Amino acid sequence: NKILTEVNKELPGKVAALVAEEIPKKNPPVLWQRALISSQLDLDRLDFLRRDSLFSGAEYGNFDWYRIIHTMQLTELTEDVQKIWMFWPDKTKYAIEEYLFSRFYMYQSVYFHHTTRVFEKILEKILKRGQWLVSQKSNTFENSVLPLVKPFLQEDKGPTLRQFLDLTDYVLLAQVSTWKNVDDGILSDLSTKFFASRAGGFKVACEFDYTRELPWVTEICPKENSAREYLQKNNLDPDYYLLKDKFDVKVYKPYVPQPETGQMSPENVVMISDDTEIHEICNILPRLRSIAKELRTERYY
Repeated sequence: NKILTEVNKELPGKVAALVAEEIPKKNPPVLWQRALISSQLDLDRLDFLRRDSLFSGAEYGNFDWYRIIHTMQLTELTEDVQKIWMFWPDKTKYAIEEYLFSRFYMYQSVYFHHTTRVFEKILEKILKRGQWLVSQKSNTFENSVLPLVKPFLQEDKGPTLRQFLDLTDYVLLAQVSTWKNVDDGILSDLSTKFFASRAGGFKVACEFDYTRELPWVTEICPKENSAREYLQKNNLDPDYYLLKDKFDVKVYKPYVPQPETGQMSPENVVMISDDTEIHEICNILPRLRSIAKELRTERYY
């Protein structure tokens, strides 16, 4: 806020409106500004894709980002000055195609990898168990909770913004490591599994994929009942040891050119110019349609 104010007193409010997708009555942001912050091809995606590729060791995040950034252009599709769209010239289409396929491969091989997801679900179960133990008013357990974690385990009130910002990966890792030696059997076991290799012993029981046009299947996973019975026979609580995962979040999709409303905007499409007209990139490169389907996945561990 301080740095932005030094540039312009109204700038912090404008940036906040862009992030919150709010349109102020005075000086509303134009569409291309919002698209730079949140769209199918925004600066954040360009950054984290390359960063995550580097730190994960996956080579899929290599694409011609320099050409994408330096060839971006603006056009007025209507007389409304607020509706200026971003687009790219025809020479950039293959660089963008490379970027979209890079995102697809990173999601399939890294972000949606079953090992990545299972550790995230284990952490959710650990915090769920910790929250339940806090509600039991056990002084012995509460003494094992780190001060920075305690606000997140209280059901009556949530953490403040400052407390949220203070919660780092290192704090969570230290907390879970502490809980490996706690008296509660479930929490201790889950915390131990969290630091174990091979996804803590959890395996994929079944997995479903749906297209965008189909709703979530209401029928229970064919193997879920068997998994519950198996866990109960082995004295394991299914509420904590049966992990369910669904991928149905818009930001997870590699590229979905059409939202459910059917309205195209700079936030959900990538536009390419062929020197005469501007087209959505799938109409220029039809092979991109193979990754543009909005798939939904339901997975049980």
